[in-house]
Amino acid sequence: MKVSDYIAQLFVDHNIKHVFSISGAGNVHLLKSIAEHKDLVPVHPHQEQGGALACLAYKRICNRLGVMITTSGGAATNAITGALDAWADSIPLLIITGQEKSQFVNEHQKLRMWGVQGFDIVKTVENITKYAVYVSDPNKIRYEFEKAIYLAENGRPGPVWIDIPTDLQAATIDPAKQVGFVPEKKSITPSSLEKIKNIQVLLKSAKRPLFIFGNGVRLSGGVDLLQKTVDKFHCPFLLAWNGIDLISSLHPLNFGRAGTYGQRAANFIVQNADLIITVGTRMAIPQVGYDLKEFAREAKKIIVDIDPTELDKFSKDNSFTGIEADAKEFLQLILADTTAPSSEQIKEWVNYCNQLRKKYPFVEPQGMHKEQDGKLNSYSFVEELNKHFSEDEIIVTDMGTALTCTHQSIVLQGKQRVVTSTGLGEMGFGLPGAMGASLAADKKRVILLNGDGSMMMNLQEMQTIVHHKLPIKLFVYINDGYLTIKHTQNNLFGKNFAGSGESSGVTCPDFAKIGEAFGFKTFKINSLQEAKTTIPKVLNEEGPVLCEVFIHAMQLLAPKTSFNINPDGTLVSPPLEDLSPFLPREEFKKDMLIEPHPKSLQIKN
Repeated sequence: MKVSDYIAQLFVDHNIKHVFSISGAGNVHLLKSIAEHKDLVPVHPHQEQGGALACLAYKRICNRLGVMITTSGGAATNAITGALDAWADSIPLLIITGQEKSQFVNEHQKLRMWGVQGFDIVKTVENITKYAVYVSDPNKIRYEFEKAIYLAENGRPGPVWIDIPTDLQAATIDPAKQVGFVPEKKSITPSSLEKIKNIQVLLKSAKRPLFIFGNGVRLSGGVDLLQKTVDKFHCPFLLAWNGIDLISSLHPLNFGRAGTYGQRAANFIVQNADLIITVGTRMAIPQVGYDLKEFAREAKKIIVDIDPTELDKFSKDNSFTGIEADAKEFLQLILADTTAPSSEQIKEWVNYCNQLRKKYPFVEPQGMHKEQDGKLNSYSFVEELNKHFSEDEIIVTDMGTALTCTHQSIVLQGKQRVVTSTGLGEMGFGLPGAMGASLAADKKRVILLNGDGSMMMNLQEMQTIVHHKLPIKLFVYINDGYLTIKHTQNNLFGKNFAGSGESSGVTCPDFAKIGEAFGFKTFKINSLQEAKTTIPKVLNEEGPVLCEVFIHAMQLLAPKTSFNINPDGTLVSPPLEDLSPFLPREEFKKDMLIEPHPKSLQIKN
């Protein structure tokens, strides 16, 4: 049997359906075998980065492994961004690169390149993959593929990379002689089990307990257990951005999303808790802020993570306890062996959380989210768009405004899903992400929120969307380039912008004309009233649609952590609970259960 045919069958045996690829001299055998297999669907994007990013959204929606096949050289390096995204967000991904004939690779190890395009991609990517291997022995095809796929999907998931020379792809093998991969079984360590038992003691004494759940719960297959967990423990909980769709935003104990671009109520809640249990979220800087000592400073913090290296970063602070465990296994254990705190014990805490949620809604159209110079505000736009979601809507966002505004203001329920890049945060995720999500859902409608700057990063995938007739409804914020960066530059340097908008060298095209050229139907929205009448038209059109949404070029992105300039010129950067725009100090103090941080008391407003 030809090796490339054998690999195609391996894909099918591992429940792989769509295979993303761009053809080149190094992968022609693989692509031919995939195209001829009746159970595989080839998808050909127009750039390798786009294909790799599409794989990530694809996996998140249908739970099938995403596969991207490239040729060697620049094609291989183009796919690296996708691998790094998968590495950061713990998404299983298989990238396969074709390589020069093995004689050149094996005999000329010290050359910078072997012929044209041939170089050692494995050494390049081994630090951002769980497993990267150059396959030189045709009798190890099954072993290497099974090992790579297992590692991609088990433990802390992530990307794997297989490099195969062209002559090996074309070689003939006896499938009966192929040896499979047998993984080692791992279980929770005794020390972790002991720490889990101690949670009972902590919950019994806690007055203000809080759970925080992240996408690790979904990756572990524990979503159903999450519902049982919140029902049993009846404690307030928050969701990490990458776990925003784990459970309904309307659940009475779901108090939102905290962080540097958090929701004001959620940030007050996390900072005033006395016990925090995080499950399946790595608690990165956007969640804990830039000074770990200021995060939930009067709380005992239990961090449950399958990756011990993520726990190490908290090891120097004795207010943190790390538990190395799979999220699903952890939830199973506490459901079976841990008693919930009494309702009376946490009654005041739940009341406090409810009061904050009522006081600080996600969107404040008369306050920080009001229109500027008559321009539609993106927070109000998301709030309006939200009203038109189907029960199982899929929403994809790119970065910048599209990311922050959506995650701060969206309300999810039913089977609605949100897909984005939270770790790497690369501009250009949106179009490939929407493409992958729609293919994963059998060409179902996908709503994509993008920005004019991010659109330019993977514009070519509009053609892939049109080719496959994917019903993607693309809303593009027109705000003169990179709004988030303009705010950063404005805060640091005044209005001395550099490379962030038209005045500083970055321009964007007329996207209506671009959309029409690709074959998208196009619309425009300039006001909230237009949004109310145009959104239904966009969503009800067949096929791909592009709608420009015009917002202020310097629209406020808030609430967020920031610094305050006092009248005497001093700069104060307070902790997470004290978000910009800063509240009047007396009002802020009323909302605190613990002592305000000295930095907050230094703010004069």
